[in-house]
Amino acid sequence: MFKELSYISGNSYSNDGFYDEECFNIIDDDFEQYVCCSKDFATKGFVIMDAYKKRNLNVVKNFILYIQGLSNDGCNIKHIIKINEEENVLYSEYKEEIEKYLLLL
Repeated sequence: MFKELSYISGNSYSNDGFYDEECFNIIDDDFEQYVCCSKDFATKGFVIMDAYKKRNLNVVKNFILYIQGLSNDGCNIKHIIKINEEENVLYSEYKEEIEKYLLLL
């Protein structure tokens, strides 16, 4: 089960002077995965969904745990979902099931 994203570091700067990537570990009860990706919510959402999909684990449940953690840190769940709907290519595959879970929050 998803526990957290453990931030490691910003990896590089883009041409406009902003961090191009950040690196972190996806920490789960059963595995840790080191990843570097863009720092936006959609890219992180994709990376998390992809990690669970490749392991044939429950993508939706673990994605919901990820966004609940963001919500506990003060992020707006509706905003996170909207960005993922627009930019996360895996989101549409799980959209209906995610919406069912969100009704329970």
